[in-house]
Amino acid sequence: MLENRITEFETLKELLDNRQYSSFMRRIDGMNPVDAAEFLAWLPEQRQPFAFRLLKKDTAAEIFAELEPEMQSRIVEALSDRETGGILDELATDDAVDLLEEMPAGVVKRLLRVASPDTRAELNRFLAYPEDSAGSVMTSEFIDPRKLAGVEYPEIANPEHFLINDNMIRMPGGDGEIIRKRTIGAPPVNQPLPDELDGVVVIKVGDKITTDHIMPAGIHLKHRSNIPVYAKVVFECFNEPGKPTFAERAAAVRDAGKAGVIVGRDSYGQGSSREHAAICPMFLGVKVVAALAIERIHSANLVNFGIVPLFFANPADYDAIEESDSLVFHKLREQLKPGETVRGELTKADGTKKEILFRHRLSAEDIRIILAGGMLNL
Repeated sequence: MLENRITEFETLKELLDNRQYSSFMRRIDGMNPVDAAEFLAWLPEQRQPFAFRLLKKDTAAEIFAELEPEMQSRIVEALSDRETGGILDELATDDAVDLLEEMPAGVVKRLLRVASPDTRAELNRFLAYPEDSAGSVMTSEFIDPRKLAGVEYPEIANPEHFLINDNMIRMPGGDGEIIRKRTIGAPPVNQPLPDELDGVVVIKVGDKITTDHIMPAGIHLKHRSNIPVYAKVVFECFNEPGKPTFAERAAAVRDAGKAGVIVGRDSYGQGSSREHAAICPMFLGVKVVAALAIERIHSANLVNFGIVPLFFANPADYDAIEESDSLVFHKLREQLKPGETVRGELTKADGTKKEILFRHRLSAEDIRIILAGGMLNL
């Protein structure tokens, strides 16, 4: 798969070198934006701005959002104000906000200056800058108001004791029964992370999987307080008629005493910060999510419910893994240390084995939570 991608990159470069620009544009327009961004990064630096200029405006915006910040800065500096403004106007708001937060102050000022009034107003609303402010971007300063000349503030002394009035509270007495409606279930309980994790890949998904892909809302939301019921629709959008659902496959792996592994590509877990996108997979026995990139908030939710978020050290290993493959982690509790790589052993259906290296961004506190099986166990 990696060799195929390099061949595709070389074909695109040959089209550029031979000035077959129409063919180049048609070919790159049909690519996944992540792959197209990888191609631009693969090109020599001096060729990158020219290749980017050939892209259609909407295609350019999608690809631009996938570039590394350093390359984004390089592209912005090479484009005219009109070209830069057009790209910024085409970007989704969250991608544009992420871009501004990563760029140097000088680049941010230029971006806001060339953006359309509507785009600038929308971005300033998210960034909490004054609507007409471009020059103040990225120059935040915290000031102690007590040190400002001419500003008086009251000195407030703590009382010796605080009055407590709880006569409106009915205190519980004895052992009461908790009555739950059909839409409310008992809180899920996870187990501490095992040292020997015998994993099975229960699903392999592509780029930009949102929390809504993982945990659909709508009519199902009435069961959000009943995890065993709500978990039945995890990854419902990928279920196929006549075949076991994701929930059924994952539960079967769990009930066999093994751990479920979810494999994703880029930007896994984007979208709303839906905790159930971590709680329900945890209930179904998922212990590991491995991807090229996992969105920050979703990664934090995985940690809170005892699921290990891992990143492929070699992106090509994503292509080597298929659904139902075995992925075993030996001495995982010992392997999980801040800044250290994690080794897994992949076993294919034909018995062939391959070592897979993973990275992570877990702090010591994150690791403590995961080892315990999640925050609810602490």
